[in-house]
Amino acid sequence: MPKTFMSQTTSEEIKRTVQRFEDCDFAADEFHHSDHLTVALCYLLESTEVEASARMRAGLLRFLNHHGLRDAYHETITVFWIRVVRRLLDKADNTLSLAELANVILSQCNNTARIDAYFSSELLSSEEARMAWVEPDLRPLES
Repeated sequence: MPKTFMSQTTSEEIKRTVQRFEDCDFAADEFHHSDHLTVALCYLLESTEVEASARMRAGLLRFLNHHGLRDAYHETITVFWIRVVRRLLDKADNTLSLAELANVILSQCNNTARIDAYFSSELLSSEEARMAWVEPDLRPLES
């Protein structure tokens, strides 16, 4: 079961998750969707969407390569979640703490099936979508 951040989670624990990801300290099967979202949140708080996407891509490629899973990287899925988190951040109360922001993001995004509302399985499973960002074919990503 993926871990989620509850209200008792601290900013230090969240930052430790980012550091463990960057250090490839998670086992491959230990780094869950909620951890991806947490890292995306932290990267977006520190930079633009383009910079956060590049940083997440580089981190995921390093992490996957470390675990011998380089072919598992999927650009469209990575960029999709960065964009979703960015949009939620744009709407979030700017007085929230890092832990509170993480809780908001996870409560709205911790279901990986959300992407299915935007992309057909055919498009998402294509080599084109794996290698580069492709626009959703079922409905546009809200702004």
